[in-house]
Amino acid sequence: MTIEKAIEGTTSRYKARIDFTHKGEILMAEAGLSQKEVVSAAFDGQKGCAAIFTKLKSGDLCHDRAAGLWYLYEGHFWILDKMGVAVRSCDDVQAVFNRVEAELNAETIEIAAEMRQADSADDKEKLKEKDAKIQAQIGAIATTVRYLNTLHIENRLPNLPRMGWEAWGSAAMSGTKSRMIWLA
Repeated sequence: MTIEKAIEGTTSRYKARIDFTHKGEILMAEAGLSQKEVVSAAFDGQKGCAAIFTKLKSGDLCHDRAAGLWYLYEGHFWILDKMGVAVRSCDDVQAVFNRVEAELNAETIEIAAEMRQADSADDKEKLKEKDAKIQAQIGAIATTVRYLNTLHIENRLPNLPRMGWEAWGSAAMSGTKSRMIWLA
């Protein structure tokens, strides 16, 4: 393989990753999510995924727990989700987590540069503590993304609501009075 081909292949691989994180940036802006909220959601695991999903798809999707079906809002009425939009919407949750992970990775690079320029051992120690905190956040996000990938690979996403709202982790959704469980 020539160097030109290697560079060309690398560029195309990373372009897809950049597009995916850009999608996460757009979704975060539309839902009004901050980096701090997404990191907190990553530490909450399934409950955090449910919270992000709810913020992203509020008013667009509805789950009928009794029937085990998802519905899409079409402006004036709800239609059955026959195309798997609800399941594919979990990709949006992953895009948000990937975007925040990219931002945190950029922060670690900046901290490394600051560490090289730090004069005192005290400053270096503070930067190391800050870096350790960010690495823990990156780890939580990576664990959550692996969880979402595992659900997708095992094709368990459509069954996630059927596992009970404890799986979603949302206490607010478990006490509904009607047959329709609103994610909005």
